[in-house]
Amino acid sequence: DVQKYADEVGECYKNAEYNRRICSVLLKRVYSVASEVKVLGLLKDDYSWFFENNDNYPIFQGLVKLIEKVKNFVIDISQLQGVGKYFNEYRGPEFLERKYYSLIGEFETSTEALTHVLK
Repeated sequence: DVQKYADEVGECYKNAEYNRRICSVLLKRVYSVASEVKVLGLLKDDYSWFFENNDNYPIFQGLVKLIEKVKNFVIDISQLQGVGKYFNEYRGPEFLERKYYSLIGEFETSTEALTHVLK
């Protein structure tokens, strides 16, 4: 459920010890997508064609998986224990930065796909 994951990311942000700025950017994107999905659900009668088309299901699947990835990333980078993982296992802050920009890129692609389908 998109809203559930969004709320979990929000809780991670509230409890973040580190990287609050990164967490806040991702939190805003997660809540933006969750809001779009909620509105789409509320207007499902107007968008019945969207829900009846099985080709649109992978878009939602991708969004849910992406938000789950963001949640796990925020959990990792918001606590000292998780930050250490990125510095030790992945050899430095460059990996953390690449992962962050990769997630941002995935958000752009996913939201563009959703917007394109709904136009």
